[in-house]
Amino acid sequence: LVPLYASTLLPNFRILQYSGDADPCVPYIGTERWISSLNLPVATPWKPWSVPDQGVAGYSTVYNVPNSSQKFTFATVRAYCGTIYIIIRAWTMYVMLHGSSTFKHLPLLK
Repeated sequence: LVPLYASTLLPNFRILQYSGDADPCVPYIGTERWISSLNLPVATPWKPWSVPDQGVAGYSTVYNVPNSSQKFTFATVRAYCGTIYIIIRAWTMYVMLHGSSTFKHLPLLK
């Protein structure tokens, strides 16, 4: 499945893969291992991203997709642990998807 993902989706779409840093069911370390298996070169190393007036909201890494202008972004969301977080911390999720001055490699929804 990884080769199909790498050859079909990565070159054709800008992708954001996010994981909660407190999710016991799908730990972000597992997501990082999966991303490592894609062998993508790092464009922007692991760095914090923040929400205005709320501080650090997580960390992100941006990867280049070989032979494509697309980017692959992996982000963690601080204290995220399931779907209910989207409702409780809607502003954090909005900033992650629409971008902010500290998360410039997004927005995905513009």
